[in-house]
Amino acid sequence: EMQFKKHQEEERRTGSSSGIVYYLTENTAHQTNAAFLIAAYLVVKMQWTPAQVWAPFKCIKPSPFAHFTDASLEKGEGSLLPVHACLQGVTMAINFGFYNPATFDHNV
Repeated sequence: EMQFKKHQEEERRTGSSSGIVYYLTENTAHQTNAAFLIAAYLVVKMQWTPAQVWAPFKCIKPSPFAHFTDASLEKGEGSLLPVHACLQGVTMAINFGFYNPATFDHNV
């Protein structure tokens, strides 16, 4: 985490920007988690919409991503959430005030 923050500070200071390269194994769960984390960063920090973030991934056929399981008591097909639905949930949480990135204390 510290290296990433140092990199961000350097980019801000110099005005340069480089792309992020994220390499994973072919493990579907790892790929899904990584895609969600990178996409959530773009939604939360860069204020992209879920549709903007997910657009490049929609064209990948077949999709390499698994669905997340809803934490509700409901089981079956209805409890499976694709990554873009989770991103929409993050956006809704911000819009409704359930999550505020500016005041969120990740140390708690």
